[in-house]
Amino acid sequence: MDAALEAQLAAARAELHNTMAHARAALDAAKVRLAPTREETEELQRQARSGELGEDMRELARHIDAGRTSWAEVFDGSSPYAELIRDHMTRMGEEHGEAARRAIEEDDDFDPDATSPGV
Repeated sequence: MDAALEAQLAAARAELHNTMAHARAALDAAKVRLAPTREETEELQRQARSGELGEDMRELARHIDAGRTSWAEVFDGSSPYAELIRDHMTRMGEEHGEAARRAIEEDDDFDPDATSPGV
């Protein structure tokens, strides 16, 4: 392989690694920023346990109470019971999706093209 091609490949690899590092940093920042507070998680557990969020959420609350999973695992998708939240999230999207869309559209600070804060 000639030197010019090797240099181009090295530059492309470096750019890819840099982009991936920025993406990981943005994801980590979003996880921290969007993580529910302890109080919010406790309220979600109370509502789920009571059945007011549906039977799937009640079952999920039982798994959490039994220590088989946690809300953090459910939210990041690593819980074996994460599918139990799907119906609830679909209902919430149907119920609140339009309001969320309007709020994002009206947010002058929201930049859909930004890869991470400050980048």
